Amino acid sequence: MMCTKNKEGILDIANRTENWKTAQTFLSMCPQQRACFANRLLKSYCSASKLQPDEVRLELFWRGVRDHIYATEGKQEHKNAFANLYKDSSCFSMLRENIKVFKPSDGLKPLTLKDWNYSLGQCDWKDNLFNNLYNTEIDIVLSSANYLFIGEAKYKSKLRTQSKWVLPHQLVRQYVTATILLKDLDCKKEVVPFIVWEKGNNQKYEVQVQFMISLGWLRKDNILTWKEVEEIAGA
Repeated sequence: MMCTKNKEGILDIANRTENWKTAQTFLSMCPQQRACFANRLLKSYCSASKLQPDEVRLELFWRGVRDHIYATEGKQEHKNAFANLYKDSSCFSMLRENIKVFKPSDGLKPLTLKDWNYSLGQCDWKDNLFNNLYNTEIDIVLSSANYLFIGEAKYKSKLRTQSKWVLPHQLVRQYVTATILLKDLDCKKEVVPFIVWEKGNNQKYEVQVQFMISLGWLRKDNILTWKEVEEIAGA
């Protein structure tokens, strides 16, 4: 059987994965385009800020905690440090209660919680928290002197929820991971989350997106479509 010349992808099969879409879009950006994109994300934080091309670094599919642990070889030490940072944080120590009382809009059901989700003092919670942070991957990361931009890329799939994890909700877990890692490194960068997906801002936000917005961790202006990213990078 003769294969026809592919029009969409290999064997004429369109690649629907976020990783492929993300790599195509962001690896093609030159330093100037990366800076332009980062400056767009900063508009709702500090409109006066103007990052230059040589100030912005980009990495994809970033596992910062895993690679940090590998470099320092201090797994047990970091396990205790991460637990203490989570427990002592004014944001994270109340995270379970914040989620319990959060009421989403658009008729959506609240986020459901298992007994161990975001809980302190549950059996093996330190080990489970460490494993969550260790295994968290962030699709798009840009870094400058004062900011760490963490982006979740979605193409055809929804945001994930892992109910068996201490930190079950994908966006919340990424924010907690980035924040704790910066604190562990004694790094003063501010975490700037963003989302790139197919949805427009006129569509319903998923509940964990609404929750992130309610705490001020995610700004609505930093929820972008793939088309908007391409336009910003090309500006």
